[in-house]
Amino acid sequence: MTSGVLSEFNAEANNTEELLKLQGVFFDFKLTNILEISYIWMQDLSF
Repeated sequence: MTSGVLSEFNAEANNTEELLKLQGVFFDFKLTNILEISYIWMQDLSF
């Protein structure tokens, strides 16, 4: 990998990290819902 590509990748990663921080509450909420639904689904399977 050339240094140019690497620095571009790092810049992209930093931008993504900033977006994740800004939308962190939304992502946490969404993740919590997914986990709860998955848990309920697993409970249904066990019966």
